[in-house]
Amino acid sequence: MRLILSFLVLLLWSFSLQANSCYSVRIFSMTSEKNAIAAQKTLQKKFQQDSKFVELQTECDFKFISKKKGKYYAVQLSYLNNKIELQKVLDIVRSTYKDSFVRKENSSLCVKEPKVKEKIKIVTKEIIREVEKIKKVEVIKKVKVESSLFLTLFLVTLLALCIVMYFLYRSQREIKKLNQLLAEKELNSGLDFEEIDFEEIDFDIDEEFLDDLQDLK
Repeated sequence: MRLILSFLVLLLWSFSLQANSCYSVRIFSMTSEKNAIAAQKTLQKKFQQDSKFVELQTECDFKFISKKKGKYYAVQLSYLNNKIELQKVLDIVRSTYKDSFVRKENSSLCVKEPKVKEKIKIVTKEIIREVEKIKKVEVIKKVKVESSLFLTLFLVTLLALCIVMYFLYRSQREIKKLNQLLAEKELNSGLDFEEIDFEEIDFDIDEEFLDDLQDLK
């Protein structure tokens, strides 16, 4: 008889857990709000050491709250709307607090507000990535432009240097030719017989020597 009753209770309980329902896991009640808040913080700190609990809390987004119920303040886990996840959480809590039980809540409490902040963070990250890509492209373009300018400047400088060296070479050649011409002129000029005054010579000169000079002149 007990087995039949237990089965019926479980069956009714499973039917009561509908997809659109909202539930809390009531752990215990406190006589004052202050004690309820303190107990809530203690429970949160304690269950944070359980990796499975932390994983469920992250996935289902439930939390410890203290809520006034008549003369007492209920300390509970709220809110869950998935019966599989609810059962997992209940099993973990009951391993320490055996008197914990499930309480049905207003279904509107389980309506999760969209995580706008997370979406903003994701969009912000994407924007930052795109901006970084654009910056990289701009840097690459800038480097290419600077490289092109540097190469152009180098070629122009090299060309100007070649032109200067060419003109220096030509100038040296012209100076060398001029020096050669001056040397040849100086060599060929010898004595200028027109400027020699033979009458001022005060020593005897051979007539043949004078004739030779006249011939050269």
